[in-house]
Amino acid sequence: MKKNVLFFLGAILCIGSTFCGKDTGETAQRKRAEEFQTNVKSKRFKLVDFYSDLPIDYIENDVEVRQETDLRPYIKQYLVDDEDMFAAEGGLMITQNETKIPGDESSVINRTYRVRWNATEALLDFVDYYYQPLAYKLSDYSATGFTIYLNWHKGNAKIYSRYELIP
Repeated sequence: MKKNVLFFLGAILCIGSTFCGKDTGETAQRKRAEEFQTNVKSKRFKLVDFYSDLPIDYIENDVEVRQETDLRPYIKQYLVDDEDMFAAEGGLMITQNETKIPGDESSVINRTYRVRWNATEALLDFVDYYYQPLAYKLSDYSATGFTIYLNWHKGNAKIYSRYELIP
């Protein structure tokens, strides 16, 4: 009888501690988001690649229909020499180097970023190519860079943006 009670209590404790040591989806995504946050904090990054996992027609309002995965030709020229600095408190400092966004000659554009998660993914609230807020999904990250993506509005394609660390 005593063994059954101890087994029952052990089972309750095991279930209560996130399924005997296994991370739930949300716990795993929280850990991933926190690691990413630590990885980018107080560092500068530069956009180096733009692509799709499936062929898409990126420019839909022209007469030519293209199905392509290499989307680098569509990167706005003013983004190519930007340096994105992730401050510790959620500040995002975008240094516009030689080429600036039309209409804003500021050397630094200040925005915010936020890393968050849900049960299925880690997310980065960042900026789009006009420096306006946009939520991305985190694909991967390492000591030298990270990749974020958006779901393409048609089909199942994903559009990826790759950033590399500026030493």
